[in-house]
This record gives sequence, structure tokens and C-alpha cells, in this order.
Amino acid sequence: MTLHFELRRTDDAIDWQLRGGSLLGLPLPRAWFGAVRSRSSAQAGRYVFDIDTHLPLVGRLVAYRGWLEPVDG
Repeated sequence: MTLHFELRRTDDAIDWQLRGGSLLGLPLPRAWFGAVRSRSSAQAGRYVFDIDTHLPLVGRLVAYRGWLEPVDG
């Protein structure tokens, strides 16, 4: 399974817009994938993300947000 996204810069963030998907190289109907909202950015030295996915007939599949920060090693 491969998901195809279009990336757009909005202000200081990147919005990921789902455009479709394929299975073993064969395109699948766009309607099967529902809505995926994803935004990532950098804030105060952290990588910040906010993801929300919905599938037709199922509703919300998963939603999460958070941040990652570098660790000195």
C-alpha cells in the first residue's frame, strides 16, 4: 500500500494533503481513503505534528498530535 500526498507550505508549516493511494502499484479509488489532515512544523526547536484521519463508513480512524525534540548524545 502506498499513499500519495501533496505537500503545501502554509506560513511556517507543511500541510500534507492525501491525493490517493495504490496497492501493489495499482491505483485505488480516491473515495476509499476518506480524509487525512496532517500538519507539521518547527516550534521552539521542536518538530511539531498534528494528524487526523477519517475513513468512509468508519469515521475517525486515528488522531494524534505531539512534538519531538533533539536529544544531545
